[in-house]
Amino acid sequence: ALLLQSVDFSKNFLQGWSQLHVAQFCHHVHIHFIKQGETLFDPSDQAQRVFCVIRGAITLYNPKNTYNRTYQKQKNTKKDTEIFAAIAEPGAAVGVEALDEPLDAPRKNYAHRAVALTDVITLAIRHDDFAHIARHARAGTVSDVHHKFALVKQVHLFRHISAEQQYSLAYALSPLNIPRGKMVLKPGETSPHLFIIENGRALIHIPTSSNPRIKRSRAQEDHRQNISAGINITALERGAIFGDSGILTNHPDLLPSAPITESAMVIAETQLSLFILKPDHYALLDSSVLQLLEEDRSLRALRQREHRQRQKRLLS
Repeated sequence: ALLLQSVDFSKNFLQGWSQLHVAQFCHHVHIHFIKQGETLFDPSDQAQRVFCVIRGAITLYNPKNTYNRTYQKQKNTKKDTEIFAAIAEPGAAVGVEALDEPLDAPRKNYAHRAVALTDVITLAIRHDDFAHIARHARAGTVSDVHHKFALVKQVHLFRHISAEQQYSLAYALSPLNIPRGKMVLKPGETSPHLFIIENGRALIHIPTSSNPRIKRSRAQEDHRQNISAGINITALERGAIFGDSGILTNHPDLLPSAPITESAMVIAETQLSLFILKPDHYALLDSSVLQLLEEDRSLRALRQREHRQRQKRLLS
């Protein structure tokens, strides 16, 4: 509703968009509160955001360069002054050069300096977010970010973080398909990614002492034999994650004395559709997520010890 109040932006940039694309785009719009006298941007800043005025007013100034001769030094000195350009009131959009065509070209700098004339409420729109949805709107396709965002919200690890962080994670996820019977992770290795299950079923499996390490090639050849050659701890389905050893080893905020490794095997019981978070994006996970990861890992280790002890009692 607030976005549609910004007449300038809606008329010039959302014209012809479907209701679905507008709804997807609204997830990327952020409300900014700006105090009187604060500068939103100036000509030295790269144009990366558009600001739609909801309440208050913003003054725009044009830069103007003049030259004064200093006779004592016998050289020109440059003096920067500003000229009043306009006042942006509710319904107006400022910084629209951030959306200049072509959208995939490098961004230029802002043309004006924008200063809050009063306390202001604006909607801030990032160029990258607009460009992503605009490409789909023009092609008549639907962005998969909304689909990935829905999956991220189902992951218990990410339920408590903000919607903005969840969307950042959704952007960073890459798809991966695993055939039935394939070993995804094995004990003793550090996971290369964080895995999130979209569809399918995976087994957390501990090999027996008689066959402690099943080779990856064999796991691919005989799915049923691999599952029967040890203890099945649990099954993972949509919204479950595994492979957190990579984060606990490679996250920039963590410095473990030794690499963290997987203690169990992960096997695709059915065809798996996954999304993976690569190490380049681990920094998106804040300290609260890392704390939950460590707690979950401790609980899993406890369950695995209990399973081993139960298995020993049954064998004895």
